Amino acid sequence: MADGSSSSGMTGAQRGGVRGWPRTGRGWLAEISDAVVSVFFPSGCRICERLLTSASQVPICEECLSSFERVPNIVCEICGLLLPGWTPKEGEALLCPACRNRTYAFDRARSFAVYQDAVVRAILLLKFEQIEPLGR
Repeated sequence: MADGSSSSGMTGAQRGGVRGWPRTGRGWLAEISDAVVSVFFPSGCRICERLLTSASQVPICEECLSSFERVPNIVCEICGLLLPGWTPKEGEALLCPACRNRTYAFDRARSFAVYQDAVVRAILLLKFEQIEPLGR
C-alpha cells in the first residue's frame, strides 16, 4: 500500500522479523551471529574467565555484570557516602559528618555500584586497558 503498510494493515516494523516472522529479544539473526563469533573467536570473561557466549564490546559475562551490587538509596546527598542505619528527617538534607563541615567544588557525586569484587576489576579494565564501552 502507499502508506507502507501491507494488506494486513501492519507496517514492516509492526510485523517484526524477516518476512513477517516475529522478533524475540535481539532477534534470531543476532543470536546466530553471536554463536558464529563465539565458535571462531572464543573469548573469556575478563573477570571470571568463563567462556563468553555472545559477541559484545564489553568483555564481561552476564553473570558478572549482574553481580554488580547497586548503591542503596540511603547515601549522603553530596558525596554519596553510604549511611547505613541513618533515617532521613523531613525537610532536612541527609549529609555525612564531613559534608556538614565542608564545601566542595562539586554539587553531587554518585556511584553506580558498591566498590567491591567484580566492580573493582571492571573499573581497572576501564582505566588501564581502555575498554571504553564499560563507561557507557
